[in-house]
Amino acid sequence: SKLDAELTSNVGGQSTSSASANVGEADATNEFIVVTLLVASTAAASLKGASTGEDLRQTLRILGSTASSELMALEVIWQPEGRGDVLSSEELLTAYPNLQHL
Repeated sequence: SKLDAELTSNVGGQSTSSASANVGEADATNEFIVVTLLVASTAAASLKGASTGEDLRQTLRILGSTASSELMALEVIWQPEGRGDVLSSEELLTAYPNLQHL
């Protein structure tokens, strides 16, 4: 797993935060963020790889047009999550070696 811990969670409208959510250096500079969307839907979606910014926008439009009646689950994973948490370029490339620059 690329995640060390889940610091914040909102399930069914119930929000929880881990006690370790505020760890890290307050003056650290965050170089990157990674946002992962996990979508479970009863409808089939024709998604292609995002090799350009426009491909990514089109994929997000398709996901955004999913009817709420077809949506079974949605998870948004945001890294780094905690205040003072940072994600350096070295950590990004190590954790996600197949990322493409858009």
